[in-house]
Amino acid sequence: MAHDDEEIAFWLALEGDDEMGGADHTLPIANLYRAHAARMLAFFGRRASRHEAGDLLHDLFARLAGRRQSSEVENPPAYMSRAAANLLRERARAATARASKAHLLVEEQATTHDYHQQLEQRDRLRRVEKALLALKPRSRHIFLAHRVHGLSYAEIAERAGVSERRVEKIMGKAIADLDRLMERD
Repeated sequence: MAHDDEEIAFWLALEGDDEMGGADHTLPIANLYRAHAARMLAFFGRRASRHEAGDLLHDLFARLAGRRQSSEVENPPAYMSRAAANLLRERARAATARASKAHLLVEEQATTHDYHQQLEQRDRLRRVEKALLALKPRSRHIFLAHRVHGLSYAEIAERAGVSERRVEKIMGKAIADLDRLMERD
């Protein structure tokens, strides 16, 4: 892969701004870029979009250039691989945090401002309760044990004294009955 001369010039200029300065000091980061940029770009390209891969490559070399003794890294390929994996983890954590925050904001808006929706949810809850009460007691207990209390079919079968297959059949019938009862209401 041919390296962009502007990118190499950027890294040379970046190291040239270092306090230590000088032409001899600018060569290690540029040489590392020439030697490893294609491999690292391919690494990022397998894990991110093409645009993100370029940004990640830039961040990787910025991190390496910011290191005081970048020329003293014992095993540059291993160091860059580790730093690249860390960059991907950091970016994933940040994306997860942003998504979580956005999700909470949407939930807050939905629960605090939409009174019509709240009334509909209460009405639906009443219909679900009514449908559950219309089930046979055994079916209701098995359904609630699985869906509300999170018990597995094996745990329910053991507690109810029936086979797992029987629990599956009861659950299937309970779900079908609930669907039917909810449609009717």
